[in-house]
Amino acid sequence: MFGKAAFPGDAVFAGAIFEAGVDMASATMADVTGGHTSPLGWWIEPSEGGEWHFVRDLAPASAS
Repeated sequence: MFGKAAFPGDAVFAGAIFEAGVDMASATMADVTGGHTSPLGWWIEPSEGGEWHFVRDLAPASAS
């Protein structure tokens, strides 16, 4: 759990494994200029105050 955590620099979770669901609904980013990869099913949109927030794609993935 990272409730109210703030990272002054890059937060890197490369190789991280979460055994339960990931909920980023209230997570924000101050700087999106550095390359990043959002978790599967999430993307980033601008919000008020110059921050960015994660938005979850609630549509089911289509089978190819």
